[in-house]
Amino acid sequence: MTQRNAHPTDVQRLDALLRDFVRLLAELCRLNGELLQAIRDKRDAMKRGHVGDIAAAVEREGNLIATIRERDGFRRQLMAQIGRSLREPELKARKWRAKDLVARVPAGWGRDIQQASGALREVIEEVTRENRACDAIAGGVVDHLSQVFGWVGSGAGPAVGYDPKGRPISTREQRLIEAVG
Repeated sequence: MTQRNAHPTDVQRLDALLRDFVRLLAELCRLNGELLQAIRDKRDAMKRGHVGDIAAAVEREGNLIATIRERDGFRRQLMAQIGRSLREPELKARKWRAKDLVARVPAGWGRDIQQASGALREVIEEVTRENRACDAIAGGVVDHLSQVFGWVGSGAGPAVGYDPKGRPISTREQRLIEAVG
């Protein structure tokens, strides 16, 4: 649809939809920035071994992800409405990438859409990198604990001593005491 042969109300509606779309991309960028900070907080808490801070960061992360999913659903609905305004199939329009949309909208909107989608893409890439770092840390912790419990749990063996109450202590119990103090 070109602006020359479009009805003025169609152009105004498309402009309103595109304005909402750019605002929504900015909101998604902000939410993903908050998600990035929550992931960084979780990573730092993991490094410190602070369970309470890990739990708080994970909860914040979950809430942000739920909000982002909801807003992304709205983004798809908005894309369908934009597609309808451009007389394109709604299902096809829901799946458009930013460059697909830019190719179909009035020239004045291209730059705004590209900037907003580029900023969102950058923060999502950073979120992905941080998630990989957290996965690596969590994987290292799991490996370490598996080794510790494997070492502690290998065979009870004969009694090697007595606890303060005079009960015999097995090799396994002694290893656990040595491992955790």
